[in-house]
Amino acid sequence: MRRLGWVLAAVLAACGGATEVGPAQTGGAGGSAGSDSGTGDASTQDATPADASVQCVADSSTFIWEMQICHSASDCQIVQHMTNCCGTMQYIAVASEFVADYAKCEQAWVDGLPACGCMSGPPTADDGQEVKDPKKVIAECTNWTMSSGVCRTKVAQ
Repeated sequence: MRRLGWVLAAVLAACGGATEVGPAQTGGAGGSAGSDSGTGDASTQDATPADASVQCVADSSTFIWEMQICHSASDCQIVQHMTNCCGTMQYIAVASEFVADYAKCEQAWVDGLPACGCMSGPPTADDGQEVKDPKKVIAECTNWTMSSGVCRTKVAQ
């Protein structure tokens, strides 16, 4: 459920950045460039999209998991997430009602990544499988608790 949060934390560690959240924001997943230290550190990330009503992370590295809550597979929509500054993509699933918020956060995240100059890795799904044909990526509502599940992606065989 918090895999994307761990992915974001790993990306930040790999690219040397930190993610900050503004106080009056709600719903998404990413960051935009910003540093008020005066040092010009382009790797510092601020998870504040242009629309300050959208919160992208719950704290310094945890993705807002509520964006992935579902009650059936039809609640989930596949979106893409750039996992690192090299451009590696992951197909993830978010609840349909949060697709627009997610898009804002993802754009802010991508805009804030430094240019690393490294080769991107192959795209993957939440199940860790490499995505060779995007048409084979499916979203499902899984990891059920009392009344809801979590939107996740996998590569259909």
